[in-house]
Amino acid sequence: MTTLGETQKDVAKSKPANAFVISEELETLRTAVLQEKNLNECMKTELATHIETENKLLAELNERKEDYVRMVHEYSKKDEECEDLKKKLTYREEEANYYQNRACDLALEYNGLLDTYQRVRVQTTRTALITRVSC
Repeated sequence: MTTLGETQKDVAKSKPANAFVISEELETLRTAVLQEKNLNECMKTELATHIETENKLLAELNERKEDYVRMVHEYSKKDEECEDLKKKLTYREEEANYYQNRACDLALEYNGLLDTYQRVRVQTTRTALITRVSC
């Protein structure tokens, strides 16, 4: 069994060693704190770079979005123009069909008139021949 005196002697002997250990632990802690600070600075720099990159990407995305909105607007205009042109084309096709039908009607009428003219001419020629022969 150890006595109180022996314990005090042991503590007295270990005090310089404890101070050295504490000093080393403090130095280790200081180094760890410095490393932590360096790591924090690195992380801050990396975060700032990341944020800057994200901001550039967001700006580019906004530009693309504006371009897309502009293109959609232009396509909408073009679509409206296309619809107008389709209506005009339909009207022109109907108009062309009308005039084609009218041309067919006039051609038939012309052929009918031509037949009538030829019949009248033949009859006139016969009548003239008959009149000449009779005279």
